[in-house]
Amino acid sequence: MRWKIGFVVVVATFLLIAAIVSAQTKGGGFSDASGVQDGWNANSVVFEVGINNSPARERLSKVVSEAKEKATPTPSTNTKNTTTSKTLEGMVKIPAGWFYMGCVPSDSTCYDNEKPRKRVYLDSFYMDVYEVTQTKYQRVMGKNPSHFKNCSNCPVETVSWNDAQSYCTKVGKGLPTEAQWEYAARGGNTGERYGNLDSIAWYRINSGSKTHPVGQKQPNAYGLYDTLGNAYEWCEDWYDANYYSRMAERNPENRTKATFRVLRGGGWSSLYGYIRASDRGWFVPTDWNDFIGFRCSRD
Repeated sequence: MRWKIGFVVVVATFLLIAAIVSAQTKGGGFSDASGVQDGWNANSVVFEVGINNSPARERLSKVVSEAKEKATPTPSTNTKNTTTSKTLEGMVKIPAGWFYMGCVPSDSTCYDNEKPRKRVYLDSFYMDVYEVTQTKYQRVMGKNPSHFKNCSNCPVETVSWNDAQSYCTKVGKGLPTEAQWEYAARGGNTGERYGNLDSIAWYRINSGSKTHPVGQKQPNAYGLYDTLGNAYEWCEDWYDANYYSRMAERNPENRTKATFRVLRGGGWSSLYGYIRASDRGWFVPTDWNDFIGFRCSRD
């Protein structure tokens, strides 16, 4: 009679575990890399059904362990096209939405190439938290072209548009479009800047005529640092002074070949009036300067 009771207990235990495994698998994810969620583990399941210190416990533990391995998602090796969370390493997800691109009506320092102001919609995308540093560029490209050396965490500069694009491509990313850059740089702010200039940016007045390590100033509401100041940043678009008058309403990008590529954000040598979210700069894509750097983005 005892063996029958024991058999029934074991069968019931297996049924209970099967139900748990099924529920976990349908749940679609775990709270950590080990596959443990809400305290679920082989020992606690076996103990709770009254089987302890027995061969059955060992067998059941093995079954549960194997089931967890099957249920745990396998990380993708395709880091370029697959996202596994709301953030990627070193990047922030910028939410989809509408914003006004161009000159703020109250800004008397705007230039004509920032007009007319345009309401634009962008799909969500990812943006580097920091400008690409000399250390990261050296690691990927095997060289450091920067003028301001001996500062490994300073933004890499003296890079052409071609150099910047090559780096971003090698790490599975790309340069942001001009619209993406402005949307991300604003961080939801509708003014000329997202904070007090000395608190958020290195520019001519406070830079000491050089770049500084990234992330020392205050970030914007999206958690991005140095979008204004420190180093100008290359964008994907070709530059056209009159582009806004014909710019698409959704996910705009100027792909019409021209002489210059777009620069944004101002740099360590820029005057106050150029350190604005809407200010547009331009430069020959094959040339470089010690005030030009970049950051990468990706869809």
